[in-house]
Amino acid sequence: MILLSVGIAWAVSLEYDAVAFGAHSGRYTLYPDCQPEFAEAMNAVAQRCDWRKIEVLTPFIRWDKVDVVRRGLALGVPFEMTWGCYKGGEKHCGVCGTCHDSEGGFRPMRHRRPGRVRVLSQVTVFMKTFLKPNVGRSVRSVAST
Repeated sequence: MILLSVGIAWAVSLEYDAVAFGAHSGRYTLYPDCQPEFAEAMNAVAQRCDWRKIEVLTPFIRWDKVDVVRRGLALGVPFEMTWGCYKGGEKHCGVCGTCHDSEGGFRPMRHRRPGRVRVLSQVTVFMKTFLKPNVGRSVRSVAST
């Protein structure tokens, strides 16, 4: 909720129309902040937090990890540049809920989960991705996870 709120605040400050929230459904997403009701509540708050309405986009809220991986592979997402482990470090731990969820998304697609290589730190990815607005896009938005 805190990071999504920061994303909403950043989007408001940049006069964007929307902020994307990457929560998805599935076996390991029993967390309250990954449920459609939470996303709907945050969208309602975002609609009222400023004079201009901002929308919380939730494109994956009803997708499981296999759906997300399938779409990412189709789009050529550099999964080796992503991080999905609660423990941190240079390699995924392989035992936390996020590691199991990610592995479960790649296995049916007959792809190995990337991540044995060194990845950018979450802070670096955040700074490079979210703090530099994409100028010239028709719908200006900032992503939040």
